[in-house]
Amino acid sequence: MKNNLILPRFIQLCLLIGVSFLFDSCKDLKNLDPGKDIKLIMNYKPADSFVEAQVKDAKTGNLILDKINIEIIGKESANIINFEGEAKTTYTKKGPSIYLGLRNVTPTATQPIDFKIIISVDGYLTSSRDVSLKGVNNPPVEILLVKASTPPIGSAVQQGTITNSATTGSSQDNSIVAVNGQNSTIVEVDKGTVMKDKTGATLSGALQTTVATFSGQSSESAKAFPASNTTVLSKGPNGEANVKGTLVPSVFAAVEMKASNGSRVSTFSQPVDISFEISPNRINPKTKQKVKVGDEFPIYSYSESTGVWTYEKEGVVVSRGNELFVTFPTSHLSWFTLADFILSNSSSTFNVKVTFNSDGSVSAASYPCSIEAFYAPTEEGGDPSIQNISTEIKKNSGGSGYTLDLENIGLNVTKLVLKVNFGVGSQVFEVTRSNGTMSTTNFTFKTSTNKNKTIFINVTCENDKPLEIKPYNVGIEGTLLSPVNWSFLGNVSYDSGDNKIKLITSLPDGVDMNFRSVAYPDYTKIINTGTTETFTVPIQLTKDHPLCK
Repeated sequence: MKNNLILPRFIQLCLLIGVSFLFDSCKDLKNLDPGKDIKLIMNYKPADSFVEAQVKDAKTGNLILDKINIEIIGKESANIINFEGEAKTTYTKKGPSIYLGLRNVTPTATQPIDFKIIISVDGYLTSSRDVSLKGVNNPPVEILLVKASTPPIGSAVQQGTITNSATTGSSQDNSIVAVNGQNSTIVEVDKGTVMKDKTGATLSGALQTTVATFSGQSSESAKAFPASNTTVLSKGPNGEANVKGTLVPSVFAAVEMKASNGSRVSTFSQPVDISFEISPNRINPKTKQKVKVGDEFPIYSYSESTGVWTYEKEGVVVSRGNELFVTFPTSHLSWFTLADFILSNSSSTFNVKVTFNSDGSVSAASYPCSIEAFYAPTEEGGDPSIQNISTEIKKNSGGSGYTLDLENIGLNVTKLVLKVNFGVGSQVFEVTRSNGTMSTTNFTFKTSTNKNKTIFINVTCENDKPLEIKPYNVGIEGTLLSPVNWSFLGNVSYDSGDNKIKLITSLPDGVDMNFRSVAYPDYTKIINTGTTETFTVPIQLTKDHPLCK
């Protein structure tokens, strides 16, 4: 008599570290006894499709290893699971990578599944990311968090203390200024302002106040923009509900006030004024003239609890000494931005198709890539604004080459910079637009000295006990030992055609690399990649191993 024994917990332990470290963490299963004449088949598929979210420091780009607080919001959030198969919309795990699986529904390119993931880490500003699943295996997404003590280039953080009484409110007028190069963000709280948390409870004592301001013209700070630039506003500037478009920020800021017990200020008894400094050379898109006192600009706010941007109100240009500021009152705290909003599917957008050829060393069906779209300057002599996009370059069906499709690009985009990631390498291309169009452009990309390698993992028992392994949806990351720059390599999968576990990816020859799984990034294993296009990693379990008994 033979039976199939499915052990999800065992598989999650044994696929911790990717390629050759699959079974090093299984020694604690001392009481496991499959039984006589049972063929152990490990066939674990935690999700029908999945994506990895990497949480990184916005300044350094390093992965954040601290505990991460995760909240998932969206129509399909009930179908999102972690690697253990648990359907949790709110939980905490150790960084830096988050496995987000989807079951009971299969996304496609024409019917994607969209949701939001809100991330908070002690010492960092809370942020979020819009995630769109378009297939079984999806490109990893980055979530960049800003550390208050070390913000990225193009940003500044100022902290202060406001003394508050539960009955009389703020004890004095307060002004906190965050200076960011030639620009500043000012938060002003009038004496007597009562501050409350999200439950409506009045806060008292010394409230630590943090004002973080970011330039939309800095590529480093622009990447810290919460959610994503292309988003759905809960309310548009003309009162529209759930309107899709692209926010192009000139400046954005996060304002946070926190009591000693950790409670955060949510609302005020009277409005607080926030001011964004702007250049006197800035062009008002409504008047086509240089900005002047009395001009109005739209302000948008972001809700950390819902991960959604919304139109807040019009800010008014005022003069403070020799500087100009866009000032607006608010009765709540969050992220705010002074930005242009470009409606999707309108006369203000266009689509672009970029085709890529391969030198033959690239053969995978698709590659994830990150894209920065450089926008036209918003002021005379100013730098362009930046929008960040994540997408895939896909292999053309029935032919050679690869295609990248981008939709709803703002007409004021003058250049696209595409960084194509494959294995531990990358290549950068520039696409420029002239005469109002961005035509199809052909490039040839290659993987330098990398080879497309197939790694077979052969697991046996010393005593030849029958053992068959079928892992699914286990993403693998790899990095050179120096510099350390983790890249998504692909998925360990079971091929029923040759009865082998394999990982197909692009790797350099003869170098030591560190590997780990997406689900358990704490555990790593160093492997030499060898000089052939295929190699086998043999794993032989001892005869007294629980699986071989």
